[in-house]
Amino acid sequence: MTNARIEKKLKTLKAARAAQIHDFIRDLPDGYETADTAAEASRDAFDAAIDAYLAAAAAARDAAWDAYCAKLNKTQEENSNDG
Repeated sequence: MTNARIEKKLKTLKAARAAQIHDFIRDLPDGYETADTAAEASRDAFDAAIDAYLAAAAAARDAAWDAYCAKLNKTQEENSNDG
């Protein structure tokens, strides 16, 4: 464990004790690791939401591009038939 991580844990313990919630947190099934687990789950959900957004944006972009190309091709065909 790095010094920064140890310092963070000590800071968290001090804050929990000052807020008088140390015993409550300690008694949770995962104790202080509950926060790490919740944060990880939150990051995973955020990452999944970003992935879904990017996939939807790419699909919309592709559909718009396909429609544009189809319209352009149709216009070019009409112009070539006129000439």
